[in-house]
Amino acid sequence: MKALMIPALAVLALPLCAAEVTHAPPTQGIRVLVWDEQQPEQKKAYGGRFLGETIAAQLMTRPGLNVTSTSLSAPDQGLDEPTLAATDVLVYWSHQKNTQLADPQAERVVSRVKSGQLALIALHSAHWAKPFVRLMQERAKEDAMAQVPPAERAAVQWEYANENPIYKGVERNAPLT
Repeated sequence: MKALMIPALAVLALPLCAAEVTHAPPTQGIRVLVWDEQQPEQKKAYGGRFLGETIAAQLMTRPGLNVTSTSLSAPDQGLDEPTLAATDVLVYWSHQKNTQLADPQAERVVSRVKSGQLALIALHSAHWAKPFVRLMQERAKEDAMAQVPPAERAAVQWEYANENPIYKGVERNAPLT
């Protein structure tokens, strides 16, 4: 049941995300990249495959989807410019290795999402992943800027508190209060 739930949710979300991405020729279908940090424990639970590979295999059964998968251990951590340029929807699964993605790869994802060239589906603990955190910062910045009178917007300067330990991830046994 667990193995089927995540791919099913991803399939349901794809049409919603892909509707915003307009650069792919209609004959190609939706180009989906499944990114997974690939924890060795996953292979025990998913029949000898990593979770990202399992999600990709399920998505490949759906008509109209052209699916590939990649991982943190791939060259450029699987998020190089040519790969992202060939992607309409990035399905991003992470759990423990959120801080291991290099900043340039995260910024590539952010840039493509902001420009409307890529849709992002963040699964599981990807709410702590660098691309998702950065995109939420950008959204917060847009919302804050909307509250600033237009005549004052040019003078606005942004500072992010990314050096805060919470951004880097909390140690498993760290006190939270």
